[in-house]
Amino acid sequence: MSPRGAAFELVRFTRTPVTEVVALVELEGRLARRTVRTSAPRLLVELEDGPRRELKPVAASTDDGILRASFTVPADDLDDATLALAFGGLLLDLPAPDPVPDADRIVGLTRELNALRRERAGLHEDVGAAKQRAA
Repeated sequence: MSPRGAAFELVRFTRTPVTEVVALVELEGRLARRTVRTSAPRLLVELEDGPRRELKPVAASTDDGILRASFTVPADDLDDATLALAFGGLLLDLPAPDPVPDADRIVGLTRELNALRRERAGLHEDVGAAKQRAA
């Protein structure tokens, strides 16, 4: 959390695995009234032994002084990276994002659901072909 009166007060900063290699990083924070945002926020990911990445948001909005932004980040980068938020001429250091509780379980269930949908679609095709042969 940033101190009161700062240009930006971090309210929520989370990470959710989307696949084994990609994570969704979501950020929410209050902008000081004097903060002028001139461009979309960017997430800077700096690895100790690698290049610095500047990521554009997948989605970003500012409503009533609340900045909300979502970024997709290589999951391995989040373990050892230094993160910062860049916007409107400001560069703000960020802590490590909090993991979303039960996110791994949700990702697993989503994968299972997608596999079942593919299986169902295949079965529908088999049934359709069987009906055509029977007719």
